[in-house]
Amino acid sequence: MVRVWLVAMMLVTSCVAAAQTGETDDDRARELFDNGAGLFEEGRYDEAIDAWQSGYSLSARPLFLYNLAGAYERLGDLNQTVAYLNMYRAHAPESERDTLARRISVLEQRISEQPAESGRRFPVAPVALASVSAASLAVGVGFGASSLSSRARAKELCVEGLCEGSALPAVRRNRRHAVVADTALVVGIAAAGLGVAVWASQRKPVTLRVDGSGLMLQGRF
Repeated sequence: MVRVWLVAMMLVTSCVAAAQTGETDDDRARELFDNGAGLFEEGRYDEAIDAWQSGYSLSARPLFLYNLAGAYERLGDLNQTVAYLNMYRAHAPESERDTLARRISVLEQRISEQPAESGRRFPVAPVALASVSAASLAVGVGFGASSLSSRARAKELCVEGLCEGSALPAVRRNRRHAVVADTALVVGIAAAGLGVAVWASQRKPVTLRVDGSGLMLQGRF
């Protein structure tokens, strides 16, 4: 019984506070609309979307939908842009509907052509493995050449298997560089093989997308 009484008192207090301030849901929605407009102008599109979605939940004014479409287009999310424009078109004046229909048609065309606009697809894993392979092979070739050079130098300083003290650095360098060259070549070949396998199995390469921006704020709350 005490709990029910406390809940009732909280509800009464909330109602009195709202009556004293005189602020309605529509007033708060207006504030959120203006806040979102400021955030949009600052390029903070995600925050503008949050403000406008909150405002729309309080006051389902169609202009929120139009501005949400604009913010999503600035973020490059054309599917959400089209969805909100279609929602707005259901409430738009008759004089705007043909323009909106053309705008939506253009956006849908852009969505269908996105792979072509994006250019080439770059599968991340295969490209990374190809880079590792190329680098490893380059290292292997470089150290292999150095190893051969050191071996030739050591042969010049050694006679019938007997090496002078001056030949020891060349002999040691030949051994070290030969080990590095062999290891790098093995890594390079393995990375190349793994890259080919991943390329063949990877079905969803990462696509780099380039989208424009369009819709701007318009109208009055």
